[in-house]
Amino acid sequence: MNTLEVVLLSLMAGLLTSLLIAAAVYLAWMLHTTRKFLYTVQSASTQASTDISLLSIRIDGILNTHRQEMGSIISRINGDKLVEASHVILSAARRIETAAISFGQLAQSILGGEVEAEIRQTRSTGLGPESYAPNPTGERFIGQSRTAAQDGADLLAEFGADPEE
Repeated sequence: MNTLEVVLLSLMAGLLTSLLIAAAVYLAWMLHTTRKFLYTVQSASTQASTDISLLSIRIDGILNTHRQEMGSIISRINGDKLVEASHVILSAARRIETAAISFGQLAQSILGGEVEAEIRQTRSTGLGPESYAPNPTGERFIGQSRTAAQDGADLLAEFGADPEE
């Protein structure tokens, strides 16, 4: 072997050695960077887990508060008063139904020209101040306004009926 070959072989060995050292340094740097990244991800996930636990505790508290409020609201509902109110509403609905039927009959008689007989029939159906459903608030029917009374009297006088009937 001559000198040139030995020098070239030495240079090749040195180059190979420097590449191996550079690769080892690069791998060490990558290991450090990867560990740093994983530590950051781990600490972020731990923080997120803690935040989620706190949020869960807060939501449980809010739901418990709402559950208690709804329970107190439901406990204040008085079933007897609801039944009483439904009876009042039912009697009012019957009264409205009777008035609607009477109004329809009156409209038919007006269109047919039989007004006076229908007015008497409407009066005999029992629609008057005393036929109103009982009012739970204690209010009473005391009469008509002067204008409404005068309009009724004018209407009866127009068709020839006695307003005192």
